[in-house]
Amino acid sequence: MIFNPSTEPINLQEIKYFRFPNYQCDSYKISQIEDASMPDRKRLKCRLYIGDVDEREKIIEILRESIDWLKTVKNVDLPTIHHKNGDMEADALYITVYRYDARKNKELYPNNSNFVCFADYNQNGSTTLLNGGLPANIWSQFHHEKIGNINIAWREGKYLTRHVQKIDANSLCPCGSGKKFKKCCRGKGIFD
Repeated sequence: MIFNPSTEPINLQEIKYFRFPNYQCDSYKISQIEDASMPDRKRLKCRLYIGDVDEREKIIEILRESIDWLKTVKNVDLPTIHHKNGDMEADALYITVYRYDARKNKELYPNNSNFVCFADYNQNGSTTLLNGGLPANIWSQFHHEKIGNINIAWREGKYLTRHVQKIDANSLCPCGSGKKFKKCCRGKGIFD
């Protein structure tokens, strides 16, 4: 895939010395912010460290606070490839939540006790990141939940809250197969 070079007037000194800020407060820390923007979408990814916080509601509150801060973080344009940049609100945020900032235990595996969850915030509510950017066999082992515009993939099922919705037998199956629900996934324990 070849992109056209950036045609915007840019400040090379700003690009050369630009660093994303880190954020730290009493209960959490945000670091290693990276730009993953595209020509039409401002996207940022980062790591969030929450320490010993173990309550689901507190973790979600920390996620929301960090999303509110990250949405306003400025990114700069690249001289080689144009992408959406500036002080405007971010379209998507990819946040990997860990307990501690250690040298090891940064892998996104279900057996890593330092990893808490992966959060995917999108302004319009629908993600563009297939399987969270992970292989499908690892992604399917996580416990998935959607809270507003945030898709969360929990490592442990104890944080998950199931929202049951009644699906009519003759309506289309939510799995996306195009079949009726009664002929596709009904009775398999996936959506009922």
